[in-house]
Amino acid sequence: KQFVPLIKKILEGSIRTESGTFLKPPSNLTVSCHNLKNVIYWNYTDPSVKPVFKVEIRQYDSETMHTVNITETSLDISSYTDNIKTSYMVSVRAAVGFEVSEVETAEFSYDTDLGVQQSCECL
Repeated sequence: KQFVPLIKKILEGSIRTESGTFLKPPSNLTVSCHNLKNVIYWNYTDPSVKPVFKVEIRQYDSETMHTVNITETSLDISSYTDNIKTSYMVSVRAAVGFEVSEVETAEFSYDTDLGVQQSCECL
């Protein structure tokens, strides 16, 4: 049933994105971070599909990457982001079957000297 809207878009001649997909990417990826409680939120604006969101959490000074597949539009990433001396990048993609959207990313750190997108506070 999830593929019916996708097939309809193909038949209607929808234009593919740069990544070659018809799926809209997540939007407004936001990091809420305070005292090592780190939660990400995002929006998904295509009600005709019910994607699985592929979330990747990367620590900049390590090759460690965690991947979580989730159907909700928020995720507590605190257990993956417990080092206050580094910065993190999170990325979210929508996926339905083999179709994967373009990525939405955000960076954050508790270390204000690292000059990332968002600085967090730990009291």
